[in-house]
Amino acid sequence: MDLYLRLKSAGKDKTFVRGAHRNVGYVIKVLGDHPLSSYSTVDAAKFRDWLIDQGMAKDTIKRVFGSIRSIINLAIKEQGLGCSNAFSGTFMPEGLPVNQRQPIPLSDIYKIQEKCRNQDDELRWIIALLSDTGMRLGEAIGLLRSDIVIDGDNSYIDLKPHPWRRLKTPGSKRQIPLVGSSLWAAKRVLKQSPDTPFAIPKYCSDEGHKTNSASAALNKWLRNHAPEGCV
Repeated sequence: MDLYLRLKSAGKDKTFVRGAHRNVGYVIKVLGDHPLSSYSTVDAAKFRDWLIDQGMAKDTIKRVFGSIRSIINLAIKEQGLGCSNAFSGTFMPEGLPVNQRQPIPLSDIYKIQEKCRNQDDELRWIIALLSDTGMRLGEAIGLLRSDIVIDGDNSYIDLKPHPWRRLKTPGSKRQIPLVGSSLWAAKRVLKQSPDTPFAIPKYCSDEGHKTNSASAALNKWLRNHAPEGCV
């Protein structure tokens, strides 16, 4: 665990660290704290069944397994261990509950955009930016002020990779027109004192972006303003 966090946590927020500790804690609770070579595929299946018994949805279980696999794979490579990763290829049964998030209806999006204008702060600017651009949260969080171009009807975001925030695919590099609430939010971002080159300095710096923290804060607010099951 210490090796994984030392090599992988740079630029990540506290949520990443807490998640890694939580998932390893699950393994120790269910299977015990043993050398990696001691865990078997039978143990991995037992761990999967325990997660199911906790009522976790299929995508949540996959995320837990993904985290555990990454931690073990790194340890095997870095420490030259001769064992295999028992948590790789664990079968996931059909019929497990799935988190089915519904889209926010357009009428509610308009209401949320209006609330963003009324509250008018950094978190609400992020929501407004996302609502009319289709950007991923991490893309918006990692913007520089210079990535935002305000030029009348030709205003846009010049989305490109940065050292602190990569893009998901090469095709993700693009220019995104700014209209409606996203244009309002972009102007509000640029109107703030330019003490930093970052558009959203609360959640981004040279050290990395805090997308998980921003997501938690935004979802907490949105749950009070979007229909149930949408957030």
